[in-house]
Amino acid sequence: PEYTSIDCEDEARAFLFADGEDTTSIVRGFTIINGVADDGGGILISGASPLIADCVFHGCDAARGGAVACIDASPIMRNMSIDTSSASDGGAIWTSGSAPHIAEATFIDNSADTGGAISAGNGSNVVLRSAEFIQNVATQSGGAVRVSNGEATLTNATMLANAAGGSGAAVSCVDSDMTIAGCIVANSTQAPVTECVGEGGPTFSFCDFYGNEGGDEFCGTSGA
Repeated sequence: PEYTSIDCEDEARAFLFADGEDTTSIVRGFTIINGVADDGGGILISGASPLIADCVFHGCDAARGGAVACIDASPIMRNMSIDTSSASDGGAIWTSGSAPHIAEATFIDNSADTGGAISAGNGSNVVLRSAEFIQNVATQSGGAVRVSNGEATLTNATMLANAAGGSGAAVSCVDSDMTIAGCIVANSTQAPVTECVGEGGPTFSFCDFYGNEGGDEFCGTSGA
C-alpha cells in the first residue's frame, strides 16, 4: 500500500462494485486517501462480493461509511487499516443488509455520529476477527462498533480509548444479537462502555474490561 496510492482529492470515491462482482474481483495493495461520496468515501459495494485486501484508507469522508459502504453485499475484507475517516453513520465502515467478513483490521481515529468505526444495520450480519479499534469517536453512540437490527460476531478484538458522547463508548447494541469473544475493552471515555437497547443483546466471553471512564460494567451476558 505504501507504493500504490489513489488520491481522490476530495472529489469522488476510488472504487464502485455494483454489478454482482464476486471474490475474483480484487482490490489489493492500495492506499486510498481523501475519498468523498454519499455512501462509501473510498469504496461502495452494492449487491456484490469482492475481495478487499492489504489496503489502507486515510482521510475519507461520506454520509454513510467514511471509507467503505456495503449495501446488500458480502465482501471479504482482510489485512486493512482505516484511519481518520468520518461519516454521519459508520466512520470507517457502514453496512446495510450485508454480510461482510473482516479480518486483521485496524481502525484508528475515525469518527461519526453513530458507530465511530463500524455501523451495521438493517439485517446485516458482520463477522469480524482479529481487529483493533483505537481512539474512534461517536458523538452519539457506539464509539467503536454499533449494531442496529442485525447480528455481529467479534473475535479477538482490542478496543482501546474509544469514546461516545451519548452511550456505548465501545459497543452499542440495538435490537441485535452480538457475540464478542476474546476481547480487551480498555480506557474508553465519556459514556458507559456498552449500550444495550431493545431485544437481543451482546454476549461477552473471555473478555477483559478495565480503565473505562464510564465504568467497567457491561450490559448483556457473560459466556465465560
